[in-house]
Amino acid sequence: MKVEREDLGGLKYRLTVVVEAADVRKHRERLARAYSHHVNLRGFRPGKAPIEMVIRQLGPSLELEVQEFSVGQAFQDALKEHALKPSTEPKVDIQSPGEDGSIRFTAEFESYPAVEVKDYLGIEVETPTVPETSEEDVEGTLERMRQSRRKFEDRPEDSVAHEGDMIVCELELRSEDGEAVLQERRETRVMVGSDDEPIVEIGRTLLGLKAGETKDVTGKVGRLAARVLERSMKKPAATDEAAEGEAPQAEETPEETPVPETAMARVEVKRVLVKVLPELDDAFAKEFGGEMTLEGLRAQIRERLDTQRAEQVKDAWREAVVSAVLAANPIEMGADTIQRVAEAAQAEALEQLLPNMPAEERAKLGLSMPKEQGLEEARRNLARAVILQAIAEKEGVEVSEDDINAHLAGLAAQHRMPLPRLRAQLKEEQIDSLKRRLQLDKVLDMIQRYAVAKAPAADAAAAAEAVEPAPAPEVVPEPAQEAAPAEPAAEEA
Repeated sequence: MKVEREDLGGLKYRLTVVVEAADVRKHRERLARAYSHHVNLRGFRPGKAPIEMVIRQLGPSLELEVQEFSVGQAFQDALKEHALKPSTEPKVDIQSPGEDGSIRFTAEFESYPAVEVKDYLGIEVETPTVPETSEEDVEGTLERMRQSRRKFEDRPEDSVAHEGDMIVCELELRSEDGEAVLQERRETRVMVGSDDEPIVEIGRTLLGLKAGETKDVTGKVGRLAARVLERSMKKPAATDEAAEGEAPQAEETPEETPVPETAMARVEVKRVLVKVLPELDDAFAKEFGGEMTLEGLRAQIRERLDTQRAEQVKDAWREAVVSAVLAANPIEMGADTIQRVAEAAQAEALEQLLPNMPAEERAKLGLSMPKEQGLEEARRNLARAVILQAIAEKEGVEVSEDDINAHLAGLAAQHRMPLPRLRAQLKEEQIDSLKRRLQLDKVLDMIQRYAVAKAPAADAAAAAEAVEPAPAPEVVPEPAQEAAPAEPAAEEA
């Protein structure tokens, strides 16, 4: 095998490979022997015919498989020879076979960079600052719990709608001139003062209305309403029936009517509802436990916020260590590789957020989203994975079957199911993915153990104290009755 490597810049490479005729013959004969037991040739028992006759019998189908196998094997050998690891799908161009039976092809791709890691053990890292749990955090969480249990009740008769109220109404969406019906009359609810569907700022225009009143609201069509109209306004293209003796018409294809940018919503108010919040008292606290008091609930919230803060401290320390290692080992990644990872991450995130939306609509939504932040995140995630993998290889960090079984045993116990049953649900590629993740976890544990903590700079500490802490996540105490655990999906492992 002969290999020529061209560096195209930006971690792009082109390999030109020639698989010599002798190697091609070996692949052909090996494949022919594997198939010889399935070839029937007169005068010979299966598997006993001369290999040349088997090759002639199999014909072009064998030659195609020989070519695919030869190219695939040669490409892998060429990558090992030149220490390259493709990070994008290779573009392979197979040329016509040579007169001597050799195969020549080229392959273009981006590669992961070659990394020689250093300065990752004993690295100095500034201790991250995470604010202590404050009374404001506790009260903020308590208020969010209170807001989550709000109820809407009817306002007194003849009361007008205020900001924050909810209007129950019959709504019909028409064209801007009011002539054409775009969406049939239906009951819906609109948040007064804030709603932007189906007309932008419709919630603000309904301020002051009472039950029984009607109003026409004209304006820009909301984003969600535009999507609904886009689906409903598709209609089959009109085609004339084919006359006798004429060729049949082509299959009908959907014809899309443009979605109007502006429209009119005809609103008839049925009810005006006001948001009612429960009082913060012991009766409210009892919803989270039969003997719970308000002060006991506050204490439980603080305890859980302190637990969350401890986790935040650990996470912040881990990320600070990783950032320091990345800063000590800067690497570049190919533009196509970063783009591929960013698009895959975006598609996965949209699928999780909008699982019921058709894939093509999610793709359209993805095109409208800003790309810079996604590309920067993909660049960092790639650099992180490459550097940690390089450390794992240099330090000989390995994951044993005992490590995998211990992890799965914990997961099986959490979901109260036998370990063999959980293990049987996992495919081989899922086990490999778990193994890689556990390997990187071991690397993270190692570099954190050896990292040296140092106090943050005075200006950084002052800045951290001056920054208002982000709102603490809502903490809802667990119900008194424990629910039966759900079985884990295979991917959860």
